Amino acid sequence: MRRWVVAAMVLASLLIPGTASGAEQGCRLVAPEESAVLHKGSSYRFEAVGCSPDTRGHLANVVLVEVNMSRDVRSDEYGDWSLDYVVNDYSMNMETLVWVRFEDGTRSTSVKVRIADR
Repeated sequence: MRRWVVAAMVLASLLIPGTASGAEQGCRLVAPEESAVLHKGSSYRFEAVGCSPDTRGHLANVVLVEVNMSRDVRSDEYGDWSLDYVVNDYSMNMETLVWVRFEDGTRSTSVKVRIADR
């Protein structure tokens, strides 16, 4: 069942508009690293670089639909974006893809992380 959910999340991420346009611009999530383990209740730095300058965005992930994980944050004049975020969601006790979604429809690349209990 868990593999099916992860497969559905990956498929859904491919179907979301703006996915390719974010990658074409070189906007990429550089933190956390691929396959990082994030513990519930701990704060982690999520950081994207090379994004469109001065564009509002938020952390997002897919279960079957895209869900905002955070408040809006604006990228700086260089197109860089960062947010300290406390991982505290019991429903994310599995592998998930996370990325930054911007209001213009573009998004950063995604990284796969695992949310785990302490």
